[in-house]
Amino acid sequence: MTIKEVSEKYGISQDTLRYYERVNVIPKVTRTSGGIRDYQEEDLRWVELAVCMRNAGLPIESLIEYQRLFRAGDSTIPARLELLNEQMDILQKQKEQIEETMDRLSYKISRYEEAVKTGMDKGEIVQMAKLVAFYSRADENYFGGSMKYIQIGNTEKAAKMIADMTGADLFKIEQKIPYAADYNTCIAQAKEDKQTGKRPEILNLPQDIDQYDEIYLGYPNYWGTMPMAVYTFLESYDFTGKKIHPFCTHEGSGLSNTESDIKKSAKGAVIEKGIAIHGSSVDQAKDVLERWIQK
Repeated sequence: MTIKEVSEKYGISQDTLRYYERVNVIPKVTRTSGGIRDYQEEDLRWVELAVCMRNAGLPIESLIEYQRLFRAGDSTIPARLELLNEQMDILQKQKEQIEETMDRLSYKISRYEEAVKTGMDKGEIVQMAKLVAFYSRADENYFGGSMKYIQIGNTEKAAKMIADMTGADLFKIEQKIPYAADYNTCIAQAKEDKQTGKRPEILNLPQDIDQYDEIYLGYPNYWGTMPMAVYTFLESYDFTGKKIHPFCTHEGSGLSNTESDIKKSAKGAVIEKGIAIHGSSVDQAKDVLERWIQK
């Protein structure tokens, strides 16, 4: 299979496939006599493993280490087993968090079902809710002059803090075809999308957001604005009567023009004063975020 066919088959970009091969997430791909990548069954099995593990949230470093150990031969089997067990523990914790979220959703659904039976005018049954909608990226990120791989994006960390403080629902804005895992390729793709005004397709876009009257909108600063997928989200709804609270992670660019950009894209919304958080300091941002929310 060609790299284009593999990209389409697994829903990842050609740049990401090249990157995985370059950093040894997958072994060197079989090539034709002319040097063109020609993915064979064994190559595809490695791609499938990488895609599966990345979709489950495993960091790039773990996949690189697994590939290194595999190449070293049978003497590394115990080390490979230990690495896989460590990742299984991480996934188990993530599963528990998902189950907790599902329990919350089940509760909300039961309340809405009761509201349908008894009527919306009962007041205390259905109340307007808050939503934290955010775009966040893990993988290789820029931290004050150096590159670092992270498993959870900085904006996602801030979003979860805000959700915990406000009791808001969470929605992660995810592109159907994500940007590349390595930072430089990612920002190049983001720049091209900005220049062309692209509106990337979003996975699992809610049909409506009518039940929310306040929305906390989070995003990293890409080239002085939001990632273009955030524009896709904003332009999908009528925000009349809703408040939007912008929060942004950055490494020096601050909010830039994003507040005015949101105002142009979110029809009818009232845009509240936003907050900019240094991505490298997000783990210490709880107090700052709490003061911002309470204003």
